[in-house]
Amino acid sequence: MQSRISLLLFSQIKTTSDLEQTDILTFQSESVFTDQIMEKINALGVSQYSRYRLIVVGSKLFKSPLTQHGEVIGHTHFDWDNSTNVGNNQRIHDFLQSKGYTFKEVHSDDYANAIQLAQNADMKNFPSASGLKVFGHTIIVRLQ
Repeated sequence: MQSRISLLLFSQIKTTSDLEQTDILTFQSESVFTDQIMEKINALGVSQYSRYRLIVVGSKLFKSPLTQHGEVIGHTHFDWDNSTNVGNNQRIHDFLQSKGYTFKEVHSDDYANAIQLAQNADMKNFPSASGLKVFGHTIIVRLQ
């Protein structure tokens, strides 16, 4: 009986450790990716972010052999709500705001227009050079 409890306890400790590692790795991946997006935006001369609408079209998974994935576990701001009428943008904006970057809110018509613009402008997936474009005061980032 005692060996079963020890085995169960060890299993629970291992699972908890794996889940914590998954959270750390996905957060780090999101942070690096966000920094790449912001570096590109800055390189294009955009500095007053609150005057721009940032719209991300598509989603991005951050996978590693060390991360676990499930219905909730392993998902990030960049792949959680892709099926909504504004895609992942609300979560992405929340994440960007936590890092000090505030953009205008994305509405469903903005998102629909961004999808069309991304297709018509023949945008590739970010981080390719054509994966991020500025159209007036709208910044579009195309993901997979």
